Amino acid sequence: MKKLIVLFLLVLVGCSKEKVPKEQEETAKIDFKFEGKKLMIANDSEKVLTVFESETTFLIEKNKEWVLTDRTTGLLARSGGALSKSVYEYDLTNELSEIDSNKVKVTVYYTLGSSGAGKTYAKELLYEE
Repeated sequence: MKKLIVLFLLVLVGCSKEKVPKEQEETAKIDFKFEGKKLMIANDSEKVLTVFESETTFLIEKNKEWVLTDRTTGLLARSGGALSKSVYEYDLTNELSEIDSNKVKVTVYYTLGSSGAGKTYAKELLYEE
């Protein structure tokens, strides 16, 4: 009888569906892809997407390690965004042209919903010429 109860509990626990957090569900609806030196960000979520352009970081590979590029950025904070069910074109032509490397790791920071109250997310992408 004990074996039957243990087996039943194992089946019950093994069959329970794991709920995907709503936060992870929303970020899964954001698609990032490079088209040339432009980063196309498709927002298929129900929320407004805000990209913090001035926070974007660029890393290059040196001696098999990723090193932050020394880029001078101004004090001006730049941002752009995509409404729900739209695509945002983030033009990185100038930034990527300044970097002397064929392989660059780009980290983009963004929020979903109101930019002041929402959580900031980071998306890391690899750009190769």
